[in-house]
Amino acid sequence: MKIRIDKIPIALVLCLAFTNANAQNWNKSVHIGGDGVSELGKYIDFHEIDNGTEDFSLRLYIFGNRLISSGVFSVPGIGINTNSFSNNQLHIFGNSPAATNIVLSANYENIYRWKFKTTDRGNAIDLDIVATNNADQEEQLIKFSPSFSGRPELSFMNDWLVVNNGNIGMGTLTPNERLAVNGNIRAREIKVEASNWPDYVFDEGYKVGTLEELEGYIKANKHLPDIPSAKVIEKDGLALGEVNKKLLKSLEELTLHVIQLNKRIEKLEVENRKLKNNEN
Repeated sequence: MKIRIDKIPIALVLCLAFTNANAQNWNKSVHIGGDGVSELGKYIDFHEIDNGTEDFSLRLYIFGNRLISSGVFSVPGIGINTNSFSNNQLHIFGNSPAATNIVLSANYENIYRWKFKTTDRGNAIDLDIVATNNADQEEQLIKFSPSFSGRPELSFMNDWLVVNNGNIGMGTLTPNERLAVNGNIRAREIKVEASNWPDYVFDEGYKVGTLEELEGYIKANKHLPDIPSAKVIEKDGLALGEVNKKLLKSLEELTLHVIQLNKRIEKLEVENRKLKNNEN
């Protein structure tokens, strides 16, 4: 049984009319069933004036079990699962430590979706961007964390690219350098900037240690002077620019030793020839 209501609040009279698809129907009554359910009909029209001579400015209607707006639907703010929101803002409260807040899809409702999730991992709320496959199984692709969380601020999970305070890591979650790569690097050329290149070894007045001193150092330390030991390299890595400078310095010093040895050999050869001539 339905009860006909002839009087409705004046505010509703001024802004609502229930129409069919082809004509306006001002002064139609709202019907409320005995179970308390209000039947509003298919269309709700909103008018900027109340005399019924102008067409509706905004229409809300039902189509395919969906509420659709045929005009610009504007609200000062929207809160989903929360009453706390500011003007011109959308606030979504997930109400759980890991909540899916936004779901985007092209032409599938329950598969092949993009999801924006907020996750409480401690000290801060992270924003995860995940994608799903044809079984709607999630794969985390990007994670954003605030700097005060103590976690990497930006993580690309598939390729393990991590940006944290200017450091980029590939294959590592703890990059301690501007670029940290846990793996091989292949390039056509690598240029390393360096200063104080050791050409000074060939300056006049540069003192080269003796070969005897070099031999004693090698016996005691098992590596060349100024060159990092194997233990240091294993621990701290190899600084290409700095080590190349030290290797070149050692090479230049050894070159000077070779030149001096060659002069001594030439001198000995001359003396040897003289001895042979005197014997004859």
